[in-house]
Amino acid sequence: MLGLFISGGPVMYPLLACSIIVMTVIIERIIFWIGMDKNRNKALVDEVLDLCRTGSWETIRVKTKGSKDYVIRILVSGILHRDFSMAKAM
Repeated sequence: MLGLFISGGPVMYPLLACSIIVMTVIIERIIFWIGMDKNRNKALVDEVLDLCRTGSWETIRVKTKGSKDYVIRILVSGILHRDFSMAKAM
């Protein structure tokens, strides 16, 4: 393997550097998404959706306060801006 790398000449060094950088990014993204999945609170998401159907907006605000789940934060943001037009909500 080393002989093949050396016979490739000077172009092999940038290729090796890029390969190491790409593998580092891939591993970091895998760790990130595994960590994000551990922070998910699927039961609370289901509860928020049920409360949306009944229109219990204040209960949703109280139950989701301080949640780290990105899905819940997106839902709450939409709920808080439910009365605005699409242009104003963005």
